[in-house]
Amino acid sequence: MALNSTFAGLLLNFLFNNEGIPNYGDVFGIQPTGGTGGVMEIALIQSNGSEANYTGYQRVSVDRDKITNEWSGSGNSISNVNEITFPTSTGGSSNTINKFRIYYGDEASQPFTTIFGEDSLTASVTITAGETPKFSAGALTLTFS
Repeated sequence: MALNSTFAGLLLNFLFNNEGIPNYGDVFGIQPTGGTGGVMEIALIQSNGSEANYTGYQRVSVDRDKITNEWSGSGNSISNVNEITFPTSTGGSSNTINKFRIYYGDEASQPFTTIFGEDSLTASVTITAGETPKFSAGALTLTFS
């Protein structure tokens, strides 16, 4: 069964932006978490399926917050609103990146180990020494299927 695109959009906004889902379950619906919504970690994935490993690499944390709305959804897809910049490669072997992966978990235990989802990049990116991987707004799109 496929999710209705309207509900999929509500669900994605709840998961990524900590926005409530009205009228689900009872009159209060699904409520966002109190305070901050936490973070998600974005990882770069190589063409061989392993996480990037260039010298200087680390995942990037992105807020899960309805105030900053780091993500914007449409139907069953959601994309980054702002540019996401990874650390500059300071050496090591080059990495060919063709996917990104989103992790979530308990903020006390990082790096996160639970995979939320992953999707392909529009085009592969080869990262060599001195390069800073950047993804402009809308470049990272995760599609619910």
